[in-house]
Amino acid sequence: RELYKAVSPREVRNYYLKNTDKFVSKATFYSFFYIKPPKALEADQISSIRSKDPRLLEELTEWCSTQSDIEYKLDSTYTTEKELDLVEKGFPLNIKQVPLNQVYSYNNKEEDSGETTHHLFKLLNKVQVGERKHLDMCEEEIKGNILHQRKRKLLDQTKPWLVDKA
Repeated sequence: RELYKAVSPREVRNYYLKNTDKFVSKATFYSFFYIKPPKALEADQISSIRSKDPRLLEELTEWCSTQSDIEYKLDSTYTTEKELDLVEKGFPLNIKQVPLNQVYSYNNKEEDSGETTHHLFKLLNKVQVGERKHLDMCEEEIKGNILHQRKRKLLDQTKPWLVDKA
């Protein structure tokens, strides 16, 4: 039973490479880092989001998780435009068109409270409509497809045996 639930990363990658035409994006997706602290961050924290060192980013993520009043997204998962629109408030440029891997620090005066909020934003990547999705965007779908194929194969192999026994 468990054998049919485990799908190796190699199987996922091979399936993805053999079926690239199945993974074309029907929407635009964005991968970004975002932090909204109640006060401006320290220089070393800003350096962490600029860095490509995963250790520094992990430390920043850990620090953010211990702060109850910080909104953040410091993983590289892909999201839709709706999620990007939520962090765009107060951004001085068209957030969907900024260069990749450039860190933007900006402030926004909240209309309802009058308080100024601080923001850090870094666009990591985007996948446009019609482009191939990245493997990490499709991984769960691929695992499901592989498991489905295994189940179909098992059923196809079991059917003649059941008919013979009947």
